[in-house]
Amino acid sequence: MTDSRRQPWAFYQLKIALIYMAIILVMLALLNTYPVLVSQDIVFENKKQELVNRANGISSALSGVDTLDGTAVAWAMKSLDLSTENRIVITDGGARVLYDNSTADTNVDKRLLLGEVVEALGGKDVFYSRYRDGQFRSYAVVPVLVRGQVAGTVYLYEADSRQGDLLSSLQFNLLSVSLLILVVVLLVSAAVTTLLARRLGRLLHSVQKVHQGEYGHHTKVKGNDELTQLEMSLNELSDRLLQTESSRRQFVADASHELRTPLASMRLMADSILENEGISVETSREFVDDIRNETARLSRMADKLLTLTKLDAQPVSQLEPVRLADAALRAVRMLTPLAKVKDIAICAELDEHCTVSADSDGCYQIIFNLVENAIKYSPAGQPVLVTLNRDGDSVVLRVRDQGNGIPVEEQQRIFDRFYRVDKMRAREAGGAGLGLAIVGAAVQQFNGHIDVESAPGAGCCFIVTFPAAE
Repeated sequence: MTDSRRQPWAFYQLKIALIYMAIILVMLALLNTYPVLVSQDIVFENKKQELVNRANGISSALSGVDTLDGTAVAWAMKSLDLSTENRIVITDGGARVLYDNSTADTNVDKRLLLGEVVEALGGKDVFYSRYRDGQFRSYAVVPVLVRGQVAGTVYLYEADSRQGDLLSSLQFNLLSVSLLILVVVLLVSAAVTTLLARRLGRLLHSVQKVHQGEYGHHTKVKGNDELTQLEMSLNELSDRLLQTESSRRQFVADASHELRTPLASMRLMADSILENEGISVETSREFVDDIRNETARLSRMADKLLTLTKLDAQPVSQLEPVRLADAALRAVRMLTPLAKVKDIAICAELDEHCTVSADSDGCYQIIFNLVENAIKYSPAGQPVLVTLNRDGDSVVLRVRDQGNGIPVEEQQRIFDRFYRVDKMRAREAGGAGLGLAIVGAAVQQFNGHIDVESAPGAGCCFIVTFPAAE
């Protein structure tokens, strides 16, 4: 691929990689924050229950004194096991410190003027905890009730490094795992995006090749994923385009050949009239009559080509219920004069209750072309049989002649444009190989299908099957 093709896919590769990275970074951020936050909440809840219960235990021990003062507090604290407490502060109702295990200062004027102490003096239990610098720093403040009245507070403070270390270790482990995942994801995403960009680039290259007219160009199909299906679809599309282009070229070549023959004949006859000064009137009239016949054949060919073009280019018109018996009678009436010229009888056995969803003109065109072909290729004196009947959920039309038949190896191609089994005989009969092509295209538009039963020397029967309309 050229650099101009690489640059867009390099950009797409970078874009895909950035999207992967953004998704992974968000996931890693959640991995590093959510477990830690949940762990913190669990520790906070445990700390709350633990400290508040311990503070309430001390408060209960103090509630039995007559007066909450320094002496009573000191006596009560001796009876408690306070070895696990970081700091204990006992205050009276005026927030004056009566006991503080963190200092030996007994200054009676020292007060603990904290918002949580004031709130506890109002009769509420207060708790607060936070994680900072690898420690859980927590405190609980509960009121001390003496004879049912708030006489002071118990203030417990704790700095827990052990659980702080556990949480720090969890954070470190999560960060280590995240970095490892990030490295692995970078390597995998680089490989995946590179492979994806290459496959997309190969697809783009194939699309550009087909766009430039290299129909039939195939891209390599690997794997079993959505891109593989896309590659297979592209190859199938390329093959169909190649087939369509081949058919188009063959069509142009056949059309040119078919038009060249009558035009050459007309020119030859016109030159003969112009170059022979002594040509008789009778001979001139014969030449002019031949030119008129060739012109009529060209006109019929042009009409059929126009019909095929309309069938190819236009969508299916609005379908309506059509009684095939009416279309068949109309076609038989139109072709009866042609049949009489060859002493051929058209025998029609038509079920009037056969209705299909189609277009009346299209049905007429199908039956007309089939019966016209049967008349052209039947020997004089032999009948052409047209039958129409209902077969379950289908309507079946049969047109049978008594002609030479069609070899089995030719039957698959008789619906191709300009294809004729007996080219010389067909040209003498005025055919251009377009009638059956029109029939095949029209039958397909009406959701039907057409088959042929024939053998050399045993005649030919065309069978058209349509879904029956209710």
